[in-house]
This record gives sequence, C-alpha cells and structure tokens, in this order.
Amino acid sequence: MSLVSNVEFKAARDIGNKVDESKLTEAIILTEKTELYDLLGEFLFDCITNKDSVAALWVDLFAGSTFTVNGETFIHDGLKAVVIDLAYSRYLSVLNPVFTPFGIAFKDSDDLERVDKETLNRLVTNAKKDADAKMRVVKKYLEENSSSFLRYNKKDTPDFGLNQRRWRTL
Repeated sequence: MSLVSNVEFKAARDIGNKVDESKLTEAIILTEKTELYDLLGEFLFDCITNKDSVAALWVDLFAGSTFTVNGETFIHDGLKAVVIDLAYSRYLSVLNPVFTPFGIAFKDSDDLERVDKETLNRLVTNAKKDADAKMRVVKKYLEENSSSFLRYNKKDTPDFGLNQRRWRTL
C-alpha cells in the first residue's frame, strides 16, 4: 500500500546505517493512513491506486515537477517528499524506546550521548515544517490539475500547518 518505500526514505533522509526497518515501515504506513489522509481526503485512495502509474501527471505528483500558473513558474518536490518528511518526524519519535518484559526502556550506550527531549522536539517540528512547505506547493499543483485529478477536492482537505493541534510535538 505504501507510496514510499524504505529505500526511497533512506535515500532522502540520512538516518544512519543501522536502521530498524520495521519501525521505519511502521512510520511510513501510519503517516499515510493518518496525516496523508487528513491532507488528501478520499483522493488518497486514487493516489494508492495510481502509485505505479507511468502517466506524466501521476509521476509528477509523486516525484515533483515544475508547473506554470498564470505565467508564474512553480516547483514542487512531490507527494513522496511530503510523506518522507512526515514519516521522518514519526520515526524520530519511535526510534529510541524499546519494549522489554519490564516495560518501555531507552536504548543507551557508553559511546553515545542521549538527545534531550527539547532537541528531539525541534527535529520533529522542523520535519513537519518541511512537509508543510512542500505540501502547500503540491496542493497548488493538484488545484491546477483538478480536471485530471477528479476525486481531489480542496474542500475535503483541511489547511495544513503547524498551528493546528495535530502538529504538537512530544
């Protein structure tokens, strides 16, 4: 179902060499089921259905492109880039805790210094800001091509932004 693979995610975001693939997959899937559905409404199902399409409009939607509106040129990074930024913020949130028979614990090592909660919150918020900026231009692309993306409905997609409650950090 995923619009973004773990390989695409790792190519876009530097998350180190020792990646917990299951946590990364979970972050991507949850992002698509929640935040992306909030952003796209029922149009998300068209995206999933057409994720492997070779039609130029779908390729441009997912990978990004340049487009023109009233003689003005715009560049968008694509819907996959939005998903990656949002999944990155989720991944950061679930990266360190491990589940043990005695409860939730944090991984620790003598060689590493734990990132404090404030720094982690800042990283999560910055990833969401990145997604916000990218999604605004993706929405413009969708609106300009609404005759091709019939189920996309601007009314079904709420404004996206950090001022909304769902973007509160840890």
